[in-house]
Amino acid sequence: MTVLKYNFLKKFESEIKAAEFLNNQKEFLTDEEIKKVEEAKLDDLFNYRKKIREHLRKTLEYHFAISFVGEYRSYMQILEKELRKLGYKVFLDCIYENEMLGEDLIEYLTNVFKYKAEYVVIFVSSEYKAKFYTNDVERPAIIDRKYFQDCIILLQFDDTKLNGIPDSIFYLDLKDKKLEEIDWKEIANKLKEKYESIGV
Repeated sequence: MTVLKYNFLKKFESEIKAAEFLNNQKEFLTDEEIKKVEEAKLDDLFNYRKKIREHLRKTLEYHFAISFVGEYRSYMQILEKELRKLGYKVFLDCIYENEMLGEDLIEYLTNVFKYKAEYVVIFVSSEYKAKFYTNDVERPAIIDRKYFQDCIILLQFDDTKLNGIPDSIFYLDLKDKKLEEIDWKEIANKLKEKYESIGV
């Protein structure tokens, strides 16, 4: 991570803390003052988040990073291929095996899923919670993202719930489909629509 990017993110965290501080002062404000504070806070945070997104889109290494267990690698390779056809750069572990040689995988994967991708796509399955690298390394890195917390996309293959990820997040429901029946090209197009909807 560059110093510029680090400073940018730290400043954003400071903005969040400032907003929390103002929220804690409500008991000392009139209703009109509270309304003004809320409007200013939301506007400032929205604009700041937009600036961060504009900046990081120019510097992040990956448009998407896919988190999954090895049993489903062949299907994730299909999804990665479809996203690549659409012009996106995707982190899929098997593609970067040469780069990962000799690396500390905990540190490497944490950096990828926390800092290096705008969108994280999680293929949620019962096996996901049972594996060390997905549940104990990638998942904590994903939920600790201080920016782009709205960029966690769940492909829900069963009813598994992941600790730290709100149940209220809307997901792509694949629970009634067999893996070989899933249209990965269609999913890639949905991800494209989501990426382009930000409009920065």
